Amino acid sequence: MRFLRSRLSVRVMSRLALAAASVCAVPLASVAAQDSVASRIGQYMQALTTFGRFSGSVLVARDGHAIVQAGYGQADVEWDIPSGPETEFRIGSMTKQFTAMAILILQDRGKLRLSDPICRYVPRCPPAWGPVTIQELLLHTAGIPDYTDVPGFERTQSVPATPEQLVARFRDRPLRFRPGSRFEYSNAGYVLLGIIIERASGLSYERFLHDAILAPLGLTHTGVDHQALILPRRARGYAREGATLRNAPPIDPSVAYSAGALYSTVGDLLVWDEALYAGHLVSRAALEEMFTAHHGPIGYGWAIDSLFGRRMAHHNGEISGFVSNIARFPDQHVLVVVLSNREGTAVDNITRDLAAIVFGERYEMPHERRIVTLTPATLDRYVGTYRITSDIRLSLRRDGDRLRGRLSGGDTTSFILAPESETHFTSDTPPVDLLFALDPDGRVRNVTVNGSFTGVPEH
Repeated sequence: MRFLRSRLSVRVMSRLALAAASVCAVPLASVAAQDSVASRIGQYMQALTTFGRFSGSVLVARDGHAIVQAGYGQADVEWDIPSGPETEFRIGSMTKQFTAMAILILQDRGKLRLSDPICRYVPRCPPAWGPVTIQELLLHTAGIPDYTDVPGFERTQSVPATPEQLVARFRDRPLRFRPGSRFEYSNAGYVLLGIIIERASGLSYERFLHDAILAPLGLTHTGVDHQALILPRRARGYAREGATLRNAPPIDPSVAYSAGALYSTVGDLLVWDEALYAGHLVSRAALEEMFTAHHGPIGYGWAIDSLFGRRMAHHNGEISGFVSNIARFPDQHVLVVVLSNREGTAVDNITRDLAAIVFGERYEMPHERRIVTLTPATLDRYVGTYRITSDIRLSLRRDGDRLRGRLSGGDTTSFILAPESETHFTSDTPPVDLLFALDPDGRVRNVTVNGSFTGVPEH
């Protein structure tokens, strides 16, 4: 299921996107001034918008001050309402960092410990969950299966559900693995964290979040969404069917709950980021724990990674009609936020390129794509499986007059690749760029994925 999934860097597409090499060199000296950085960001974002690859709001900040805070495209297509810096977007799994913070606040207040077994707080807890701790839910290492993967989820996603009804969807399913033994992203774990917050605090998840985080920080444009809630600056969510823009399938926010029900603005997310530096909500020790890679590159509600040789904490969000990304570079005090109301928007690539502009690194300036027509025999040359890394495979097959790809280890949805030349293929959703190298006899020697990973054919 795709609507609540986060494309964390440890998931396949984000790993490929954020590590991508670039093709446009920008010397550091040429972007030293803030106004030059702002100008380059504006040119980049306007080009993306012109070529139909972005609609939403972005923020780039350094030392707590916005370099760029702007909207592009339309918040509402039918009423032709433009996106702006105050437009409110559903942020999907970016909600998890707020849920994680709520847990740490309760720990600081002595209401729980991360080492506590979850059955101390979860009603009708099945015996299989007995060994699972709160920390393992935070780190996606509990082994509890993701309820958004249950067959038929899409048919019920528009129907309101209580937290207890959500838990009933996965309570009786067997664990995927022994708790603590490995990482596997699970929205179900963060639903259980919402229930734990309610039991430990005596308040609803929404009320505790408001009282403990949103109100103290003055986040007046952030909150738990409801289908009936009136938001004056709400963006509508869209998806594409081929070249046609459609209203995205409805999803009731209660189905996302503490795993993905929040809405926010780029401005509020800057305030949130600054609060993380200032330590307004929890102790320094708790903050350090939140941003420590405990199991692979995973912290509490954040992926802990690096980009351009700089430490980075980030997290994506994806919920019907919306995709988002937040990336913070603590050593440079730089923040990049991308909020979009178009499914399939390449928020990882956009985040990387905006960070590249700030840091004077290489990036690709958006350009108009020119699609060519290839013969079936040419397409058949690329059919097969390619080993990208030790745990990632790219499978390609011909689907009529086009190639269809699938990456193992990530979303199982296949994607269409458009040929820009005989050896260059791209996909916008998800963002994939393939460049094939051929031997003199025309056989494939290797394929470069997103300018960084080189895959070889498996025979």
